[in-house]
Amino acid sequence: MKRLSSAVLIWILLLINFPAVAANSYGAGDLTQAAVFPLGRCESQTSLDCIESLELRNSEGTWSRFQFDGYGPTATFVDNSGNTITTGNTNWSIGDKKVSVVADLESPEHIILNESGAPTLRGAALRIYINTEDPLNTHLRVRLRTSWLKPQSVQLKVKESQFSVVPISGGKLWTVEGSGLRYSDYTSNLSDPKKADFSAQAEVESTFFTFFLHHADTRPGYGYWPAICADKGFTVQSNNTNTTGEPRWNPVTKSLEFGIYAPHLKANGEVNQGYFKLWTTTDFLDCKFPGNNLTNAASIEIRVVDETGESQVATTTVQKKNGVINLLAYGFHFSKPKIILTAKKITLSCKRGAMVKKVTGTNPRCPKGYVKG
Repeated sequence: MKRLSSAVLIWILLLINFPAVAANSYGAGDLTQAAVFPLGRCESQTSLDCIESLELRNSEGTWSRFQFDGYGPTATFVDNSGNTITTGNTNWSIGDKKVSVVADLESPEHIILNESGAPTLRGAALRIYINTEDPLNTHLRVRLRTSWLKPQSVQLKVKESQFSVVPISGGKLWTVEGSGLRYSDYTSNLSDPKKADFSAQAEVESTFFTFFLHHADTRPGYGYWPAICADKGFTVQSNNTNTTGEPRWNPVTKSLEFGIYAPHLKANGEVNQGYFKLWTTTDFLDCKFPGNNLTNAASIEIRVVDETGESQVATTTVQKKNGVINLLAYGFHFSKPKIILTAKKITLSCKRGAMVKKVTGTNPRCPKGYVKG
């Protein structure tokens, strides 16, 4: 057999020990394995599991499309849970403006939790990380295509957040939008009781520019949350903290409640103010919380209360239209506020000739023979 030259041997060793910088390192791999794959740019109109486009919102509100500049280096390793992780990023530019996008797709067999003596928990998500100069003043729109990912809990860690998902041939087209968002956090001694209840002052100020799209997997032992009513809809949240909860129905107060947590004070000692935004559908709420009185209410009221139950001053808006509920609350203070949605009671004046009746309720109707007066 012919012997290989020293130069060829060195080249082979380099290929073995150093990851390739190539487009074929990107995209969804073997979904039967516990793994995380970086998504690359869509190479055609029919490509799936890829980034379709990246756009920049200009100061006048128009959009400019980024040029794709290529891929960053890839590397592969196995994490402590047993997942095979492949890292990588895509690079984009408009003039001097440069953006790096990491879009990590976890396989359905991705291991979330693997502790001795406990059942292994698995689940998938698409996690998008943006890196750019001046993130607080950079508003981006990212479009991605996936083949199998089904929406469950969507979290947008950005300001001025927008979201949509629509079916396309073979999968879904996701659009996420926003700009960098500041948040306060702890970095050390997390066992401190004052940090456990978020009353301690924050130690660091950081910036979010991330989007998390969690997959609805109905199999037992799979998913970041149980995929209850995933065929009816999902929730989309945007907020400035690492710690939020899924909505819960309070049968006593007949209200939908959201817990949100962060340090009471920023690292500089200022009061830490909160931002919370939510989208969901009435079909989803009716399925997950049967018998709730919100979805049929003519009007919904939103309140923010602190940990003592006292109402906070906050700017709030809530809208219910075409089966979609949107709410926004900001200007409230941390550490453990609760955002509460209740059906607002309305009083109607109903007339029949000279007779007038007052009807009060969350969705009042005039009696038969009466009209609104």
